[in-house]
Amino acid sequence: MDRTDLASRLTSPAEGAPNPTLGLKFARDGSPLPFRGNTVICHIPATAPELPALAELAQRLRGLPWGGRFAFLPASSYHMTVFEGVTDAERAPERWPAGIAADAPLEDIACRFVDRLRGLAVPQRFAMRPVGLVPMGTGGTVVGLEPADEDTARQIRSLREAFALTLIVLGHLKAAASIASFTRRSCQSACADSRFAAALRRSSSSSSGVSRSERVTTAIRRQ
Repeated sequence: MDRTDLASRLTSPAEGAPNPTLGLKFARDGSPLPFRGNTVICHIPATAPELPALAELAQRLRGLPWGGRFAFLPASSYHMTVFEGVTDAERAPERWPAGIAADAPLEDIACRFVDRLRGLAVPQRFAMRPVGLVPMGTGGTVVGLEPADEDTARQIRSLREAFALTLIVLGHLKAAASIASFTRRSCQSACADSRFAAALRRSSSSSSGVSRSERVTTAIRRQ
């Protein structure tokens, strides 16, 4: 895939739809906007071998002619979302936890989530493989991830089911490491560039060929 084709896939409109995050998470100039909510994420530690590779990937994207169309996250914010909680911007019934009023303050919801999750056993790490550079329908640009083996896939499915039952929230996310958000037109729903995936595997994988995240943590976003 040449640069022109990659740029088209990453930055072309999806059936003319506007970028859903423009003015929501990021301004047109790339500056972050307040976006309150909570989620369960898996941090990519500062000492992880894949972190420099992700930072290099972001730098390469930034240096391309169309790199100015993205707002890049700092390397310290790179993460894999394990389970999406709730946000102030989306309080639709199908995305809202059962038994909690639709106008409940986020602070109260965060406290309830912490209480519900207390004592829940979770895996301390996941073995994941990078599969490509992917623009999401939400405007984010991520490195798509897949479980390294069926055992890891079962762990992730079981954990998400446990979160859904415990928090009474439906989750439907694909595994990915977030690195940037698109600030102009909308992105297509899926794109994979084998060159990026191959480079990421070479520079970021451990001796077993698998990227490993250190710890599952619950992060309450108050930006």
